[in-house]
Amino acid sequence: MGSHLWIGGATDAGKTTVARRLARLHALALFECDRRDAAEHQRIAAVSPAYRTFLDMDVEARWVTTTPQWLLENTLTSFAERFPLILQSIHELARRGRPVLAEGWDLTPDLVAPHLDDPRRAIWLIPTEAFKRRSWAARDKPSFRRQVSDPERAVHNAFARDVLLGEEIARQAAAHGFDVMIVDGSLDAPALAAALAARFAPFLES
Repeated sequence: MGSHLWIGGATDAGKTTVARRLARLHALALFECDRRDAAEHQRIAAVSPAYRTFLDMDVEARWVTTTPQWLLENTLTSFAERFPLILQSIHELARRGRPVLAEGWDLTPDLVAPHLDDPRRAIWLIPTEAFKRRSWAARDKPSFRRQVSDPERAVHNAFARDVLLGEEIARQAAAHGFDVMIVDGSLDAPALAAALAARFAPFLES
């Protein structure tokens, strides 16, 4: 696992966009943690009791009756329970012979740290709250607000959970001496990808 590249971080930081660009330009095999069809949801739930709990809740219970702290704790627990599946998928992808770039919010510093032979192989992106709000507005997120009795509370809970996750990722990264990049919109997607390519340059094919 030491030879792979990792892009983690909080939601709405542009991880998937820049990872796809890097993979295309540098002949990397891309593993996207967040692409989940119905079968993949069930596969994760089979190994993660925390994710099963979340998946079995209706949308009202998930986002209106919970709290941001509960959502954060459930999310982090499900990340840890799912991580062996991620490692298995990355290993299978690597067998095809190309270096693997893994990206997703599931990839917290605590989980990735044991699999790094060089800290320069990983970066965590965290959006500012202002950038995240602009991103949500531009993409009409979150869509589930139209399905609940209290849209304001649902949006608050989801947004606050994501902010707490960003803070937790920053804390974990600092504890391991890993780098974090704050995404505030000053770089567009190509420029952000170029910045990451420069960071990963020792490990990339031109």
